[in-house]
Amino acid sequence: MARLGEILSEVAQIPAAPSLPALDLGRALALIGSALEGERVTAESGDGAIELLGWLEIGLDDAPVVAVLGMNQGTIPARVIGDPFLPDRLRAHLGVGDGRQRHARDAFLLAGLVASRERLILLASRQSADGEPLAPSPLLLAARGVELANRVERFYRAPAARDPEGGAAAVGARDFAVPNTRGFAVPPPDPLERPIDRLRATAFRDYLRCPYRFYLRHVLGLEPVTDLPRELDARSFGGLAHEVVRRFAFSASAQSSDRAQVIGELQRSLGAVVDERLGAGLPAAVRVQLAQLGRRLATFGRWQAEQTGQGWSIDRDWVERRLETAIEIDGSLFSITGTLDRVDRHPEHGLRLIDYKTSETPKSPEEAHCQGTTWIDLQLPIYRRLLSAALGTEGEPVEVGYLGLSRRLDAPPYLAAKWQAADYAAADQAIFEVVRALRLQRFWPPAEPPRFDDGYGLLCGDTLAGRYRPGAREQPSVREQPGAREQPSVDA
Repeated sequence: MARLGEILSEVAQIPAAPSLPALDLGRALALIGSALEGERVTAESGDGAIELLGWLEIGLDDAPVVAVLGMNQGTIPARVIGDPFLPDRLRAHLGVGDGRQRHARDAFLLAGLVASRERLILLASRQSADGEPLAPSPLLLAARGVELANRVERFYRAPAARDPEGGAAAVGARDFAVPNTRGFAVPPPDPLERPIDRLRATAFRDYLRCPYRFYLRHVLGLEPVTDLPRELDARSFGGLAHEVVRRFAFSASAQSSDRAQVIGELQRSLGAVVDERLGAGLPAAVRVQLAQLGRRLATFGRWQAEQTGQGWSIDRDWVERRLETAIEIDGSLFSITGTLDRVDRHPEHGLRLIDYKTSETPKSPEEAHCQGTTWIDLQLPIYRRLLSAALGTEGEPVEVGYLGLSRRLDAPPYLAAKWQAADYAAADQAIFEVVRALRLQRFWPPAEPPRFDDGYGLLCGDTLAGRYRPGAREQPSVREQPGAREQPSVDA
């Protein structure tokens, strides 16, 4: 913060000149960012904090206790892939750094650590995250005779024969810790202090996919953290699209059947949202994404004008409307919340509940919610329940569907769900089973990893060879649509 303040002060002292162009916010931030490039930001550490340093820096630190991780062959000393033009012998002849110099350098650093620390802990792994066997660093095997044999035996010793204290194995006068061969263990969830009694409609899908990931995200509140992207991620892209169509719904053009007028209003709304949220000077990748979004909105505009001509109208009271209902399950109430994207009305066909989707490839509601007889999402059935409870029209037909803003410009934008009363009853039973499982705090074991990176892969040990693989899961069958059961009462 101090360095940032200095840069801002320097920028403020630049004298204004007619020959210099004025800086907008985007260019000013870029200028400040370039000035900060290369600056190191170190966090203040309190008592008991552990500082992380690189191997070449650790010898310059004055900490009395040091733990070195990764004392394995190929890491310390680092393994360098052979250069066909400059092999090690030629590099040594030319006086260029070679493998022997790296080995000597690291041996010198290690000797300095041994001589200068009150305690030195050297940590080496027997196997990689993928279960591949690893060898100790040659520096740890720098011994002869019985001492060398003892070090090798200590490294590969079976877990049952380890020290009773379960501590580190020693190499010479220093500590040489060997991790558990079972590798990283995914920690099971802790009991909750209070039961879950409220849930968003979209969170049911997360529980159906993986109870443990649901626990990490919705109970512990863990969210993936990434660097600032150079292009819009799926969430940001969808947020822009939702805001554009939300503003359009409140414009006069939303009630027009003129294609040009509707598309023009959508493009104006897109420009306004981009100016407010992203500013000027956008990267090329973002400009391409915005052009793609503009084409998708044009397809949506043509469909919207056609629907208005057929008598459908957007009910502005139900645009981005947040609703909540309480369901009585097993004698206790459970609250479900959700935000409806849009509700349309027709003088003959009644109500139509629409949820916007901006995924690359459009899916029908059936494909997104079910795999055979298995419910994998409950969003639209829950939205339908929320709307019916708010209007007091339980039991009356309400059409639900997806309005896709996908890259498939030739695909029909609107896809209505073809579910019947029995399907909605099965979805209700799946909702009740999820609620019962939540009340029992059944967040374990983890399900199979998703086919995409959701940010929780490391915490769930997705890539570890010894990861827990669900077989006969000790959970209620919330993934299966239950058979006929008595319907609980609903209190809206």
